[in-house]
Amino acid sequence: VAATGGAVKQAQTIKEAAARRDAKTLAEAQQLADLLKQTTLTFQAKAGEGERLFGSITTGDIADALANDKHINIDKRKIELANPIKELGTRQVPIKLHPEVTASVTVIVEKEPA
Repeated sequence: VAATGGAVKQAQTIKEAAARRDAKTLAEAQQLADLLKQTTLTFQAKAGEGERLFGSITTGDIADALANDKHINIDKRKIELANPIKELGTRQVPIKLHPEVTASVTVIVEKEPA
């Protein structure tokens, strides 16, 4: 496209709109991060000797728990869990909400009562 006055003005308008949209997305991600930092998810699972689970807690389980218990919809692919959780205990699980914003949610895995 030729760099006419109208084309330059249109390009500048598009650039400004993208900057406003990015700023809004970043602000929303920061608000969600503040909410997630205060969130604790508790899972009960069957465990054997050595506090090892018979199954595992996956990113899908965490995303489902956030959606069902806390009414927070997070794509399971944004949950940064290198390997499924296979042991009892408490851990911080990072969630990448935005390229500049990562929040952690506390996940507690307890032994299911017999």
